[in-house]
Amino acid sequence: MDPFVELEYQDKKFTTKVVEDGHKNPLWNETFEIPIESLQDELKITCYDQDSLSNDLIGELAVPLSQLCSLHEQWLNLDYKGKKAAEIMISSNYTPPKESWNPDVRSSIN
Repeated sequence: MDPFVELEYQDKKFTTKVVEDGHKNPLWNETFEIPIESLQDELKITCYDQDSLSNDLIGELAVPLSQLCSLHEQWLNLDYKGKKAAEIMISSNYTPPKESWNPDVRSSIN
């Protein structure tokens, strides 16, 4: 198995490298910076097995960005035909846009 992952947000796609002979425990250890418009949006995560003729779907998931932004590291289930097919570890770090930074909110937290 030669897996790779595609992240899709709106019309943008981000693709990991292919882990040749990655079998069932591939390690990508890659970072993508994805500018987001709303935490209500979803990020589509799709894992494929690269083959010479076509890429075979391993599993996929659409996860709300609000879920990714609330936890820094989490395991997510990828489904194939409605059943759990794989798990993927996702680490995330959300930095709000500077326009939304409110010093009053920060003060109330202290």
